[in-house]
Amino acid sequence: VMLIDDNRKRLEAAATVLMAATMMLFVTYGLVWEYHYTMVFPVVAVLLMRERQTIADGIICALGLIVWLPSLFILVNAGDATSQFVQTLIRVDRVVPAALIFCILVGKLAAEFAAQGVPGILRGAFKTNAFPSED
Repeated sequence: VMLIDDNRKRLEAAATVLMAATMMLFVTYGLVWEYHYTMVFPVVAVLLMRERQTIADGIICALGLIVWLPSLFILVNAGDATSQFVQTLIRVDRVVPAALIFCILVGKLAAEFAAQGVPGILRGAFKTNAFPSED
């Protein structure tokens, strides 16, 4: 992120990295409790506050809405919740949207670096303020 030349794009990329790191919990941890999904709130809030909305931002907000809806557990009787299929069904409405949000955020980062290009990244790597110009 620090290798991006444009300051505004660098800040957006840093915010995207932070959001992706937050969502990474749902991809990497084996045990995630229901209250952990409140971490989706700040991700969607930051995306809604951006000046420039993209289609990916809209998809993330829609997936966040799916996470905030009541769980599919309300459709299951308490006695039926022991089968593996039912347990998978009542988790899918949280895990899949959270994993998709993570993938979209990583894709946005990859697109930003691809747009920057290798020469731009290398130019940013050697940029220094040790000897400011006299412009």
